[in-house]
Amino acid sequence: MRRHGLSLMEVILATALLLAATATVGRLAYITTQNAQRAEDRAIAAQIADFQIQQLLLGQYPVKTKSRGPVILSNVGTTSEQLAVSDRGLTHPWLEWQVAIQVEPTAVPYLFQVQVDVFRMREASETTVPDPTTRASLDANANSVLFTYSVVRLVRVNP
Repeated sequence: MRRHGLSLMEVILATALLLAATATVGRLAYITTQNAQRAEDRAIAAQIADFQIQQLLLGQYPVKTKSRGPVILSNVGTTSEQLAVSDRGLTHPWLEWQVAIQVEPTAVPYLFQVQVDVFRMREASETTVPDPTTRASLDANANSVLFTYSVVRLVRVNP
């Protein structure tokens, strides 16, 4: 006897294999998107940390400990109109970031150990729960921190 077509069991098996493959590809896409976001956050945080250290070296900021605050201050010469262009919906990418600086003197005169901690903050409108694999700060504001990055450098300041 010759069979024409597929049996019900073959159709169910093929459908199950297709669903498993689709779920796997979807999960891989999700993981890839998360890793790309972390890489972007890491790159921006590194730029901000380097910016802060360069500002110290150039004498734009005093070489002293600074508690967590916004990355771009109004005294740098950047106006709020330049940071946020509301008519086109553009904002500066550093507005959702904050920075803290710890300065420790060393045994060498005019040489300081500077630790720059950079934090990506959750916007007030965001209601999603952050990925538990990101390193969130353990302070009271941990719920508002999405990403942290730290760098320690030795900075020589001319008298």
